[in-house]
Amino acid sequence: MSAGYQSTDDARASLFASVREDWKSLGSMTPEARSDPEIVLAAMAQNWKALQFASKQLSDDRAFMMAAVALNGEALTGASDRLKGDREVVLAAVKNVAGALWHASTALRSDREIVLAAVTKGSWALDIASEDLRRDSEIVKAALAQDGSALAFVSEELQNDPSIVLAGVAQNGCALECAPEHLRGDRQIVLTAVAQAGAALEFASSELRGDREVVSVAVANDGNSLNFASAELRRDIDIVLIAIRQTPSALEFASADIVGNPAIVAALT
Repeated sequence: MSAGYQSTDDARASLFASVREDWKSLGSMTPEARSDPEIVLAAMAQNWKALQFASKQLSDDRAFMMAAVALNGEALTGASDRLKGDREVVLAAVKNVAGALWHASTALRSDREIVLAAVTKGSWALDIASEDLRRDSEIVKAALAQDGSALAFVSEELQNDPSIVLAGVAQNGCALECAPEHLRGDRQIVLTAVAQAGAALEFASSELRGDREVVSVAVANDGNSLNFASAELRRDIDIVLIAIRQTPSALEFASADIVGNPAIVAALT
């Protein structure tokens, strides 16, 4: 049954109570109630998806949409095309939720301040940015500071920049997977990566997977990364000891001919 809408304070208070108890109740209210910014915002405070029940006229109400995106940036999806191109509205949205950038106008996805705000909130927003901004080192570094895996969305030019790759793997070692082949063979980059995540050894060059220092650092971080070491180092007793002391189950990746070594046995007992 449709909820009534009256101008009395008691009736209005009842509507507020209803949406605060169940935001979906907005959907059964009269058009007048669904056009009331305060009632709609009260429902959205429970769940931003209550916006789907708001009257269409609110989608082009700037004051209302500013308040809506402040509650949840995803509310930008319900804005009119005019407001999706409104710089202040979009900036407020992406400062709240990085993914709001998906709903911004094409022009604003190329706005440097807006994209910088978005990637600072969530690095993957870099994937939505214009190609020019994915070549902007400040924006890229801001994204990588959030999550190094954003290296996957960086322009090819910056993926070939050692300082950019280094910033990415310092935050998330496994971002090494997104680096070009020649930088997977850069010793400083790989050492930084495996120190942050031993499993990043999987993405290092074959030469560095046989580098004693690199492998030592990797297995000290994650014993199971022994699985990615060269055959020679998987039979190196000192390397295997570091690995199994960190992760006893890493023994399964050691060369079979050293499993019975007294030092290995002693380390596991």
